[in-house]
Amino acid sequence: MNTLAKLKALKRIEIEVLFWMCQGLTNDQIAEKLDRPNKTIESRISRVYEKLEVPGQGADKRGAVMAIYCETLGGNVNEEMIRKWVPEPVNGGEDQRIQAIERIYPDPDDIVSSPPGGSPPPLTRPEIYISQGDAHRRLRRWVLPLVVIILGLLAIIYFLLFRNRTPQIPLISPSDTPEIIPTADSGVLNTAVALTLSAMPSLTPAASNTSEPTFTATTPPTATSTFTATPTETPTPTWVPAGTVLFEDNFTNGLSDGWTVLYGKPSLANEQLTGDGPLWITVGKGWENYQIDMDVYPRNALAQISQPCQLIPRFTSQESYIAIKVIISTHGTYWVETTDGKTWREIANSKGDNFYSFREQHLTMRVEGDKYSFELDGRKISSIFSDQYPRGGFGMWIDDNFIVDNVKIVALP
Repeated sequence: MNTLAKLKALKRIEIEVLFWMCQGLTNDQIAEKLDRPNKTIESRISRVYEKLEVPGQGADKRGAVMAIYCETLGGNVNEEMIRKWVPEPVNGGEDQRIQAIERIYPDPDDIVSSPPGGSPPPLTRPEIYISQGDAHRRLRRWVLPLVVIILGLLAIIYFLLFRNRTPQIPLISPSDTPEIIPTADSGVLNTAVALTLSAMPSLTPAASNTSEPTFTATTPPTATSTFTATPTETPTPTWVPAGTVLFEDNFTNGLSDGWTVLYGKPSLANEQLTGDGPLWITVGKGWENYQIDMDVYPRNALAQISQPCQLIPRFTSQESYIAIKVIISTHGTYWVETTDGKTWREIANSKGDNFYSFREQHLTMRVEGDKYSFELDGRKISSIFSDQYPRGGFGMWIDDNFIVDNVKIVALP
């Protein structure tokens, strides 16, 4: 299911909690506003996370909701619409998943009371629904302690088996051959010392006119090792001439290997790229000055909610980048930047328009030093200045309402 379908499948009590979360209210404030116990609000929020399949844990899940759903939800839904909210039906498999989630996180508003004088409905054992991500996290939580315990047991066994082993030292036997003689004292003789007769100086008599012989000490020659130094290579920066194609993909043979998918699942149809729901994809790193050309086709689904897209001309990491945000429903654009990957700061005086739906347009973005510019079909839309991102790559955050084709990135002087 795409983003819009997931939101429309939420119940009124769930979209109500999500709406106030997006307004910045804490769990306690939401409980006070809706006049519900805190545990009820926590159960509804857990339902929202599971039904929207939000990744992460704890605060990470709340940040993911703020990044993916809150901006468009707050701009298109108000309290009056929530009071009249009716969830849309889903297919059988998705309905079973939603029912399993609701059994795990029960809500008092969902409990059907028995008729007067009648017996309460029979209790049923709830099905346990565990998402694939939670299953992997639970497995990792048990594997590491188990490995530590096994290594500790092996160390104890090794210590018990070999701690009383009698040490041995080599000594010289009468036959000039080293012998291994075990010793009983394991506390003192704990180092093996090799002795050879050839290491001792030999005494050779020398001819002399005196009656007393003289002796000259000689020692065997020692070998001298010769070492040849191997030169080490020092990497030198590679200068990329202007006009060099840094990256190109027209999606004729699928998705190029140069892309890195950070979130979601790419969808290719008619040799064009879109997202099967939200999609975060990047290419390149360490680039300085370059121009990005691409054909885009925003298609606005006739619905209340439309997911904003981000075109990221300078991507340094998931926590640090500068981007153009496209609001398809209002045909508007503006520049934003982030330093933590969760909150975005709108850059002043950067708004633009004329980003039309249902029409293919040629988009050009340039990164020249600290200047960033944005054009549509040769018309200048907006430009900004920022010296916070000296190097990086290109990225996109899109969904199934945004089609991309013929991406080409060329180096600039």
